[in-house]
Amino acid sequence: MKFSIVTTTYNDYELLRQLVESVLNNVDPDSYKEIIVMDDYSKKDGRLRAYEEYLNANNPKVRVILHDEYRYSHLYQYKLFMDKVTNKEFDYQKLDSLEPNMGHPYALNEVMKYVETDYVFEADCDCVFLSKAGSMLFEMEKLFDENEKVLGIGQVAGEKIHEKKIFDKNFIWKSRGRNAGSGGYVSQCASALRTSAWKEHEIYVVPPRHFKHIDEKVTASALNFFHEYLYIKGFQTMNYPVFSEGNMIHLGGGFVKRSPGGRYVFGFCRDFPAPYGPRRDVHKLESWHMGRYYIDMKYNDYIKELKEKYENPFAEIQPSLDETKLKSLD
Repeated sequence: MKFSIVTTTYNDYELLRQLVESVLNNVDPDSYKEIIVMDDYSKKDGRLRAYEEYLNANNPKVRVILHDEYRYSHLYQYKLFMDKVTNKEFDYQKLDSLEPNMGHPYALNEVMKYVETDYVFEADCDCVFLSKAGSMLFEMEKLFDENEKVLGIGQVAGEKIHEKKIFDKNFIWKSRGRNAGSGGYVSQCASALRTSAWKEHEIYVVPPRHFKHIDEKVTASALNFFHEYLYIKGFQTMNYPVFSEGNMIHLGGGFVKRSPGGRYVFGFCRDFPAPYGPRRDVHKLESWHMGRYYIDMKYNDYIKELKEKYENPFAEIQPSLDETKLKSLD
């Protein structure tokens, strides 16, 4: 087994359980060594922590790393990035206004320290593995083994293609900001990566906004910087239709507070509340890197269903997302 599956979480019990149980339900257990969860300073007395303790004690396929140090513990990583990439000093006093967690870029770099396999599949906490994903990691392992210069495999943003295709150049972005769905990078929410990128080639996931040095591009997607740096260092990526062929679905920001009144909403539901820039309606979805699938439910109904579903005991693995509720725009 050459793959580990990693994710990071911050106070997202329902999302983490949905992701973990979708792996246990749908992914061939012989295709991965373990699921590694980096809990990034979540509340210590919540249901999430109770679930994580249960996983560590009862499921040998799941390992939860608790990052309970205050945020200043990751200042060294800021310094590392600044020294290696920008040679600029960061104003650490700005951290006083931030949440106590590290944030996704730092948590992802942190969890990579625990990976012992050749390849890693990074999935955001608001992703779900579907029934078609059973042998996906086996196929990705074979593609990595056959293409030594490929360091990243996943849905290439902006590509309306389904074949496995290698890219070895830096792409021109067609849009900026959160609508990062076009521009030529492997989708940042779920992708397979070669572990040697971190441990041998020193290609890191860099925090957004602080690193405008790479051709002066600005994005909110930290992993896009990883792939851009990957191209600059002469490596390749490969398109694999993770989302467009229905191996996975990304819920579109998870519980994103972007609607009036700060309500919790999902992006890829029928009423599509537009957590990604100019996209306002599910039928105006132009970005292909998330695929063309959405859940044919109103997001409030889906949230209610999700919360009720995961009130059940931890020992009872719940059925994965009902795929009859998935609709495609194609």
